Amino acid sequence: MKAKRKAPEEDAAFVMEADDRFYRIIASDGVRYESDPDAETVICFFVIRRGSGLFDVCNVTRTFSQGKPVSRTVQLKAGIPIERIADEIDGVRIGFALGIEKATGIKLKWHELDLSGVIDMNQQVVRIKAWGRVNAWTAADGATWN
Repeated sequence: MKAKRKAPEEDAAFVMEADDRFYRIIASDGVRYESDPDAETVICFFVIRRGSGLFDVCNVTRTFSQGKPVSRTVQLKAGIPIERIADEIDGVRIGFALGIEKATGIKLKWHELDLSGVIDMNQQVVRIKAWGRVNAWTAADGATWN
């Protein structure tokens, strides 16, 4: 029997290893479109400090229609040294905001969760859940990893 492939919407945008930690999460307010008032796009950057000491920036852009996800794009920039991470964070935040504003006239509002000083992964998940802008699951929530 052939295994059923998961829909792309169910695939993980990134994988965290045991020694990896979130460094910062940056999420936009939803962007709504005059041409489709039921649609909304949210841009989110996950800055991950890998166990190697290098950083990855994962951009997940999701579009919802009538509250249901209809599309998702994922981009990853990996292997960023600590000396460049502040500039990378500024670059993606400013670059995406200017691009959206130029294309649509909409000014993005960013919300940031700084987790750089939180070492314990469980405490990071607690802070992410309390922040409420993105979902976070752990094995305790019933998440499975394969």
